Amino acid sequence: MKPASPEQSGPTILLVDDESAVRKMLTALLSDCGYRVLETASPDEALRLVAAEQIDLVVNDVQMPLMSGPQLARAIREINPGIRVLFMSGNDRSAELDTDQPLWGAAFIMKPFSLTVLTRTIRDLLDVPETGIST
Repeated sequence: MKPASPEQSGPTILLVDDESAVRKMLTALLSDCGYRVLETASPDEALRLVAAEQIDLVVNDVQMPLMSGPQLARAIREINPGIRVLFMSGNDRSAELDTDQPLWGAAFIMKPFSLTVLTRTIRDLLDVPETGIST
C-alpha cells in the first residue's frame, strides 16, 4: 500500500488491483488530479483500510485472483454501506457485476480508458445522491 501525500486533501480513493503497474500508474494519475489515493492488491488489506480510513470511493478490478470485484464490493459495503465503487476491467466483465443485484453508487469502465473518462466517471460517482443507483 502506498499512502497519499499529506498535502492531498481531496476525496480519498482506495485502488484495488492485482497488477502492480496498473496500481502505480493510476495512483500517480489520480494523485496528480488532487485525490488522496490508497492502493493495495489484497482484498483483506482493502477491507482493513475501509474499516480504518475515511474512503470516499473504491476503484477495483472486476476479476482478481483472491476475490472478485463484486465480492469485494459487497464485503466493503458491509463495513461502509454508503461507499461508492468504480469497477474496471480489461475484458468485458460487466456481465459479472450481477445485474439482478445492482450496487447503488457503482459504475463500470473498460480498460484501457482515458484520464478524462476516468476522472469524469469518478466525479459522477462522487456526486451521486445517496439514493441513486448507477450500474
